[in-house]
Amino acid sequence: EGILNFTDLSLNPVGSGYRLVFSSSILPTAQTVEFAIVPGTPATMAISTTIIGALAGLSFQQQPVVSVSDVAANLIAISVPITAILDHHTSNAVLKGNLMASTVHGTAFFTDLTIDPVGLEYSIRFLLYDTCCGTHLEIQSPPFNVTHSGQ
Repeated sequence: EGILNFTDLSLNPVGSGYRLVFSSSILPTAQTVEFAIVPGTPATMAISTTIIGALAGLSFQQQPVVSVSDVAANLIAISVPITAILDHHTSNAVLKGNLMASTVHGTAFFTDLTIDPVGLEYSIRFLLYDTCCGTHLEIQSPPFNVTHSGQ
């Protein structure tokens, strides 16, 4: 029939200007038109920057940063909201600030999170629900302590 099927070709990373070139010892070389590889839909989350300097009632000195990648480990290109939720055994503990950050080029930057009161072993869960693709992802921060601010 003169048709050859390739069933397991793959390309990574994201980029443009790609071409596939096919050659044979008895046939002329053939190539595809240029094409691009674009990031896929959300598949994994990672905490790129963890919380440091948690003082009661004050914004964390280092705010969390969450990255979202596709199955090929490329940062996603679409904007999706990430929600921060406090995970702690104390019922009176409150996570304050802007609890939602949207990804820009696959990264969500939280800017003003704070926790009251002073306590040990706090953790924050970061949730992603992408309504476009039906993806639900979650990741939890390492435990951290909230200390007195001295104010």
